[in-house]
Amino acid sequence: MEKIKFKNIFILWWVFLLSAGFFLLIPKEIMASSPGHDQLETSVVLLIIKKDTEIIFQDPFFELLDLEGYLLVPINSLAPKLGLEVSYRRSENKVVITEATNGLYAEVFIDEGVYRIEGELVWPDEPPLLLNRDFYISIRFLESVAGVKITWDDRYQELTITTDRAPLRDGLEETKASEKSGAIREKEPSPQEGPTLSLSAIRYEVALEHRSDQFGPKKLDGILKLRTDGRAEDWSLSAGGRLNYDFYDHFLDPDLTLLRAKYNEDNELIILGNSHLDLEKTIEKKDLWGALYMNPDHQPRKQVVAYTDLSGHALEGDEVQLYLNDRLFKTQLVSTEGMFLFKDVPLRIKRVNLIRIVIHRKNGEILQTIQKISACPRLVKVDTNEILIATGLYKQDNKEQWEGVMIGFRNRIGVTEHTTVDLETAMTSPYRGEQKQNFLGTDAGIAFRINNNLICTLDWLLGGDTQTTIESGAEASLLYCLENGYFETIVFYIPGAVSQGVKVSPGRGEKVIGELEFNKNITLKTEGYLIDSPPDLLNWSLKGGNLTLSKKFGKYQQSSIAGGLKKEWKMEETEEGTLEAIETGSSVKYTLRERV
Repeated sequence: MEKIKFKNIFILWWVFLLSAGFFLLIPKEIMASSPGHDQLETSVVLLIIKKDTEIIFQDPFFELLDLEGYLLVPINSLAPKLGLEVSYRRSENKVVITEATNGLYAEVFIDEGVYRIEGELVWPDEPPLLLNRDFYISIRFLESVAGVKITWDDRYQELTITTDRAPLRDGLEETKASEKSGAIREKEPSPQEGPTLSLSAIRYEVALEHRSDQFGPKKLDGILKLRTDGRAEDWSLSAGGRLNYDFYDHFLDPDLTLLRAKYNEDNELIILGNSHLDLEKTIEKKDLWGALYMNPDHQPRKQVVAYTDLSGHALEGDEVQLYLNDRLFKTQLVSTEGMFLFKDVPLRIKRVNLIRIVIHRKNGEILQTIQKISACPRLVKVDTNEILIATGLYKQDNKEQWEGVMIGFRNRIGVTEHTTVDLETAMTSPYRGEQKQNFLGTDAGIAFRINNNLICTLDWLLGGDTQTTIESGAEASLLYCLENGYFETIVFYIPGAVSQGVKVSPGRGEKVIGELEFNKNITLKTEGYLIDSPPDLLNWSLKGGNLTLSKKFGKYQQSSIAGGLKKEWKMEETEEGTLEAIETGSSVKYTLRERV
């Protein structure tokens, strides 16, 4: 378990002491028009590519996307330097990446926001982006495809890629490299400590806009966009804004869109100013202007795959092959330490995963071990200890005005390989009307694996308006996993007050959900539910079920056609009387993501 640095604990205590009074003292008018955050603003950093210890390429004006939890880099410019071939399939809006030496085949689906390596879904929590005609992809995905090691130094804004083979370059890149080759290739310079305060980049855009129409007055506007990045000791600093000037009316309109100080060292992240927040059980995704602390600095949420690490003993020089669900996932040669380690192996959630490790000895002997393991997003790797603390002003990313002030906390701990506990709590004070409201939401839960097929989760929920009513609720689920599907039973009791602070629908009852894959293309999904209203709401009930049969098709199984049937019995008591209804419906959905 990683320790939190003393100086950072000291800072966080002060942040929380100050924020406790923030709810009571801050007027609604203060900072109502505080700066937002441009989510797709690239940062200019230093790119270094090494072959072992020799620097073979440098670019001091390399642009990447820092999404405050993970980094995306442009594959267009990096591919030829790392021995990768890239092609774009316009009809499918897909990028295909192949490794020149071993022929590894990878796909980046822009519309779906997913990556696939040899058909397997990987890194779904770091989706790709298309920005300024460049395809930005996850550095973890790039490491897997190119077989390189990528490190990021936030203090010096430096991205280092270490490869064990000579890169491919086109003519322009070869020219750039040759201009720098004299000093760089001879010897790597020793690191030198720079000044405690420095400015690394200034970017600006100037525009003059003239508008004239038949009925309105003429307009002449000057526009200046500015973005600066620098550092102060261990902190990286960023500021950006927009300045509009109306030459006819002599009106100046300044807008500060970004103001941020960030510390990111030793897997620890502190952000003061503009940031993004995702407390998915309470206030969900929000823009934040305040203080954010995370350890580790990357905490993926809403995963569609789970991850595990696999290790074991072998002899030096042995070749170890990892087969995941009957497909070769990765191969390793055992070093002198006599250990092999496969990190972040992706597992299909709500499925039993078949893991087979084959060891090829030098003398021709073959050893094999087989393991079956069920997976769900609630179960994390052992020794995981995720902490998130945040406070400040919040709003939806598509809104200009701040919605209110919040304070939140999340902790998730992998107690053992089969048990995970988590806690998330948040209090918000929205800017609504004249009466002050404080909403509390808490979700404390545990997930544990009973056997290879069975996973159980238990959650205690607390929520409501602290000025009026706080209620508690509970939810329990039992998940039975198969290699080709799953069955899940959920029992819940959630009062209406709880849903004010926790993002769940109120009600009491049970659900049964099932999914079965007949083959890799045809899937059957079913759901049945019996739900009644909680005691603190008007009487209502909802009973019903649905069934959906879907078929995937196309070369990469990205297109599908699905047909569904649904029947519901509804009852609701109102002031006018009791309303009852029986609804029967059917649907057909056709999705075309690649040319047939």
